[in-house]
Amino acid sequence: MGIYQTSLQWMAGNGQAMAYGTASSSQSAAFPTGTSAIRVVSSTDVWLEISLGASASAGVSGFLPANLVEYLPAGESNTLSAKAATLNGILYIKPCCG
Repeated sequence: MGIYQTSLQWMAGNGQAMAYGTASSSQSAAFPTGTSAIRVVSSTDVWLEISLGASASAGVSGFLPANLVEYLPAGESNTLSAKAATLNGILYIKPCCG
């Protein structure tokens, strides 16, 4: 994780705020050209999946605790899918390059 925090730069104007819930997974817009990672933080505990046409599922996808900032590898045109662990919430996504 440290390498992303020191060498990546946010991509201007490409942030997303995505609502997610417990009933089914939500999917972000595709990441822009030049994306090599994303910065994410969620308002509640959430399950995450990153790929082209991603679909998150409880117990299988990556788990992100609420209010924890995380940098994750992600390529351009990938999407992020989120599914709430227990409470609906908002996921804030910022593509990074570098």
